[in-house]
Amino acid sequence: MEIKRKKVIKVGMIFLLLCLCGLGVFFAIRFLKKGDDKIPAKSDKHIVMLTVRDSYGGPVYENEDYCQCHFWTVYYDGTVEYYESYSLSGATTMVSWELDEETFNELATKLEKNFMKHEADDEGGFDGSWITIVYTDEKGNVRKEFDGYIYGLEYITKLLHSEERYNVEKNPL
Repeated sequence: MEIKRKKVIKVGMIFLLLCLCGLGVFFAIRFLKKGDDKIPAKSDKHIVMLTVRDSYGGPVYENEDYCQCHFWTVYYDGTVEYYESYSLSGATTMVSWELDEETFNELATKLEKNFMKHEADDEGGFDGSWITIVYTDEKGNVRKEFDGYIYGLEYITKLLHSEERYNVEKNPL
């Protein structure tokens, strides 16, 4: 009986050790995965976080002077550089402004929680709006790149619109 009892204790201890090791591995994997989903914080680094190109290619009238491209570059320090160009006149707008902490955090959260999970929707018609988005980490590594219909991604361009971009004069090239 004493031998069986010692065997049961040994097997129980081995089982307990295996469970503890498994639990350690589980938490290590969970910790590493959480690191990937970390919401970027506004910093003092003037490193590109996001580029967005929203292009419009039609339908248009031949003699219509329409805005054919909006282009934003967002940096980790909250700086936004904005550029737009018009088809016939060649008028351009180039302006820069700072995102406040709240808007930057909202953008960063939406990038991690929405954009990283966004899948292309190839259904439906093409209305002329096409978006290219490149989201990078602070080391310049591409986290996600998207090129396709704007459907489902309008929240990014809406967040980047600012009254400041309307307060500048359009300059021909």
